[in-house]
Amino acid sequence: MYFGGGKTSFSGRKQDDESKDGHSDDVTALCVSFSRKMVASGQNGQQPLVFLWDASTAEIKAKKRLPKGCRLVTAIGISATDQYVAAADAAEKICVHLFKVDGPEKAIATVSINMKVVHLAFNQFDDNILATAGKDHLAICTLTGKTLDKKMAKGKGGTVDSQCAAAWSATEATKDVIFSGSSSGEVVMCQGGAITKTYPNCKGSVHSIVMRVDKTDGELALVGGNDKTLTIY
Repeated sequence: MYFGGGKTSFSGRKQDDESKDGHSDDVTALCVSFSRKMVASGQNGQQPLVFLWDASTAEIKAKKRLPKGCRLVTAIGISATDQYVAAADAAEKICVHLFKVDGPEKAIATVSINMKVVHLAFNQFDDNILATAGKDHLAICTLTGKTLDKKMAKGKGGTVDSQCAAAWSATEATKDVIFSGSSSGEVVMCQGGAITKTYPNCKGSVHSIVMRVDKTDGELALVGGNDKTLTIY
């Protein structure tokens, strides 16, 4: 009840008084932190709001605001130690904005992606590294000082299929490896900015992917497909 909800129509503000109860328009992105203690939500709007919530009490912990003209938040994520929250916009020049959870309302760093972002994921072992997945790209972004730099992943021939979701390895030994799911139904493995392997998974797009460590079987990948399958590797 505290995240908003209802049909997302992308047409006009739902309330003018932003001091009332949080979001002033449709909620368009949502995530839960690694610690499961915090939730982040982003909305539609020309200066979209991002809220951070206590996952147990629904108390608002912080409010952030994207720059004017950003339109809706298309993807959102919280870093491994709850230090940062990142949000991707749907402006003419598509960017990812990085905020400090306990910092100011404005972003501390911004990087231009220039291709639609549908998902973003922080590295599980480094708060300063995140990846974006979306139209024709997989990008790795690194915070260095006050600058958020990007490196576009490259596949064979230099092209990359549209990626629908991304997840970093859950083991420290392979912490620089990221897996993503493509619109062509493959699980994609990327290391050092290069796509090293692809694994056929399903018919249609790979909608979601998460990496977890099991005490018995080691690291697992859980992959959800457009063909209504859930595959565990």
